[in-house]
Amino acid sequence: FGRRVVVLFQPHRYSRTAHFVREFADALASAQAVGLLPVYAAGEEEIAGVGSHLIQAALAEKRGPEATLLTGPEEVPTWLSAQLRAGDLLLLLGAGDIGRLVEPICEQLEQGRGA
Repeated sequence: FGRRVVVLFQPHRYSRTAHFVREFADALASAQAVGLLPVYAAGEEEIAGVGSHLIQAALAEKRGPEATLLTGPEEVPTWLSAQLRAGDLLLLLGAGDIGRLVEPICEQLEQGRGA
């Protein structure tokens, strides 16, 4: 891209996260910064030992970008302020409720608190 890519990712469903952890890491490996939100369960029961930390570990194993585990959306503004630089491409990826973060993030960026 010629630009830094910053990704905020929310895995969708525990079973999908467990099954595709390597593929998620592969897809995120070319980013320069990755923020990982907790798994969006979508009504699925939690699977013991499965969470965003598995993707973080897989990225570290691949020597990909350092991934930051976020405990929830309330940590996103601070994480973005620390990560974003002028000209970065920010991607919000996931199939859960991550779309609810678009407006607050846009407001943050417009106010100059994130880049």
